[in-house]
Amino acid sequence: MKLSGRILELIKEHYDLEEGQIFRISNEKYNIFNGELFILRGVIWEECESLNLTDIDHSIENERKVMYKVRDKVVCGNIKHGYKIYYINSITKDCLDKIWYYVGDNKMVGNSCIDHEATKTVQKCSDDELRIMKYIDKEYNWIAKNEREGRNEALILFEKEPAKTSCGDSCNCEEWESVGLEKELPLEDNSFESIQWYNSEPVKIVRLENI
Repeated sequence: MKLSGRILELIKEHYDLEEGQIFRISNEKYNIFNGELFILRGVIWEECESLNLTDIDHSIENERKVMYKVRDKVVCGNIKHGYKIYYINSITKDCLDKIWYYVGDNKMVGNSCIDHEATKTVQKCSDDELRIMKYIDKEYNWIAKNEREGRNEALILFEKEPAKTSCGDSCNCEEWESVGLEKELPLEDNSFESIQWYNSEPVKIVRLENI
């Protein structure tokens, strides 16, 4: 079932889109190809057959909020075309109350153009950790640490975003689980110190072009 042309026109009008340009609604990535709406599931684009209009309203409202501040690091891009890190040097609003971040070289980006999960990573991880991420196998997109008796037990790579679950044994620990591929890495004392077992969210792996 295709979405109505009117909804697609509203989306294109609000986001000032060109055909094939990626945009975000309520933390999901979308794209319009040949007059049809697609949603990004992992690394695969799938046809989107429904969209809650309140999601659009929520996204429009976010466009009017200042989500970052001057000198913050933000990330733009995607897996296919690569990620780049930018530093915000000024912030402004247009006549429609849309927020624009100026990131140098006369470039400006809106909230919908920023990958917010990737931005969390660059704000959390050290430059050395971000450099290591560039060389992690590209089939893995998330990283987290499992716990054993209140300590970091293992550094795990995940293909799909994992969720934290209880081990269900006598030690009363928690671990990350995912439906996709997983890979355990040797845990050294200095292995991704910014990532800890008690973190409430996994960390998205970001392969930056400019670091």
